[in-house]
Amino acid sequence: MKGFGTLMLLLLVLATPAQAACDNPFFPAKAGSSKTFTIQGEAKTYTIRVTNATANGFTLRYEYTDPVRVLESPYTCTPQGLTSPSLFSSGFGPDANITAQVKASSGIVIPAEGRWRVGETWTYANEGTVTANDKTQGQLVYTFKNEFTFQIVAREQVKVPAGTFQAFKVVLTGKGEFGAKGVSRHPMTYTLTQWYARGVGLVRQEFQNAVHELTGYQP
Repeated sequence: MKGFGTLMLLLLVLATPAQAACDNPFFPAKAGSSKTFTIQGEAKTYTIRVTNATANGFTLRYEYTDPVRVLESPYTCTPQGLTSPSLFSSGFGPDANITAQVKASSGIVIPAEGRWRVGETWTYANEGTVTANDKTQGQLVYTFKNEFTFQIVAREQVKVPAGTFQAFKVVLTGKGEFGAKGVSRHPMTYTLTQWYARGVGLVRQEFQNAVHELTGYQP
């Protein structure tokens, strides 16, 4: 399960127009819409699709090709913004099937439209367990606890393969614990930077020296 914790964090990183709470121009998620990203310096791409869209929320389906794996992350719409009760709810790959159970969560991951301004901050936290049914190691259970702080630090022009955008730069700082159930959890600290453009959403992300850029999108 090498890199498993990193994959969980990236999924954070990355609505229907039926209600104002879901109609967020900085995180548009119309049913059937999709985005494709590439990782700089690597011949790897992945696609994020919107599924299960309702008036109260939606699911993002992350489709990776190298190695092949699929993960799904649910989002709920509130007047304060979008929240995700779990980093992902289920997924599968070449080595394991994965499910997550969240014991507690609070805060938002994407603020409502009126809060998008330089200097704005918000928080999100969750804790729970992840169960992986691994082909070689059997069932593995992990526990996690995370606290995230987001801040909009700038509005600037960003050029990616999909085009040039005026975007808000968001810096996420986090701390948490992750480890096998019944064993001492390992502390983690991390910083992730993202750029969001109105009408498009996430267009660029930097995390642990990896740069993810939008190459195309279907509204």
